[in-house]
Amino acid sequence: MTDVLATEPARLPARDGDFRPIADYGLLADCTSAALVDLAGSIDWLCLPHYDSPAVFSRLLDPAAGHWSITPTTAFEVERRYAPASLVIETTFRT
Repeated sequence: MTDVLATEPARLPARDGDFRPIADYGLLADCTSAALVDLAGSIDWLCLPHYDSPAVFSRLLDPAAGHWSITPTTAFEVERRYAPASLVIETTFRT
């Protein structure tokens, strides 16, 4: 799976109330907890320290809720893919 998204960075974090389709998210997990990561690498859902713990980041449900992301400060393209034969997500930013 490879997803490519070209956009300006100011548009990614501020979603203005819209929600991304669940198919736009990748799963990160370590057998104890899990996170959902959007196309641009933002962690929008994370429960710690366990799956059944309260959400630390929950922008998946509420655009005003918490998330964690690092993006370039200029316009960029982002490519996300699972590394071959693994559940490792690679996110590459091109400016």
